[in-house]
Amino acid sequence: MKKTASFILCVLFLLALLSGCNQGGTGLGEIKIQTTSDTTGTRDVPESPAHTPDTEPPAPTPDTEPPAPPTDLTTDPPPPTVRPENAWAVAYLGVIDELTARHGEGAIYNEQAIGTYDEYFMTGLAVVRLIDFDGDGSYELLCAYPDGSFSHQYSNMVNKFVIYGYDNGLIVLMPERYVSNPGTDVSPSITFFSKFGKTFLVDVNEICYGSYYTLENGRMVSVLDYYYDFWADNPDQGAHTLNGEPVTEDELWYSVVELAHSGDEVIINFYYPDDNSEIIATRNTIAQLRALAQ
Repeated sequence: MKKTASFILCVLFLLALLSGCNQGGTGLGEIKIQTTSDTTGTRDVPESPAHTPDTEPPAPTPDTEPPAPPTDLTTDPPPPTVRPENAWAVAYLGVIDELTARHGEGAIYNEQAIGTYDEYFMTGLAVVRLIDFDGDGSYELLCAYPDGSFSHQYSNMVNKFVIYGYDNGLIVLMPERYVSNPGTDVSPSITFFSKFGKTFLVDVNEICYGSYYTLENGRMVSVLDYYYDFWADNPDQGAHTLNGEPVTEDELWYSVVELAHSGDEVIINFYYPDDNSEIIATRNTIAQLRALAQ
């Protein structure tokens, strides 16, 4: 009986001891386990850099730095460069602007009188033309204007012209000279005609004197000069000359007609012009040059 009671006490003691261990026993400490979904074991997880509320985390560094701003924001950008092939237009505009400042813009004095017997004529820088005299594809510049030497009511009428060229710089091909006056009265004008792939300037004065100019080897030269003795009592006695040589009247006019025949002729009359088309043509030529010079 005593043995049975002792055995029962031992069993109860063991049961009490096992029950204490399953409840996270006191005195053995708490065991912490980091679980993962990996059933093969645990993994190390990197820790984030430590920072306190007083310090900001470092900002990410961009891969490329933005360009630095210009150091001098007051410097004006350089002016556009004129294309070298249009430098001639800039040079010609310099001439035109100077002549305009000196003589005024082209106009018709008393324009409302066009087509009547009242006097009207071109004044100011009335004629600006681009002419390819030698047919090489480059243009020469002709300008016509008044110099004020006409007397009385004609003092502001166009009576002078000049011709410029360009070859790596401005060239005076024909210095200032009087325009033609082919009649025996007041009849200032300029005449051109085109033939043989060239353009010729015709300079005739009071019927008697005539020259035909064109551009050859960079120079304005006369290809035909004549003198017609209009007042001679017997013109066929050799009073006429052609390129300095005596000729008959028939020989003279045959040579002149042969040169000018079938050429495209343009005549610009400064006194009693037919209309204002030459003034408009001048404005258009200047506008064209300004566009090329941009």
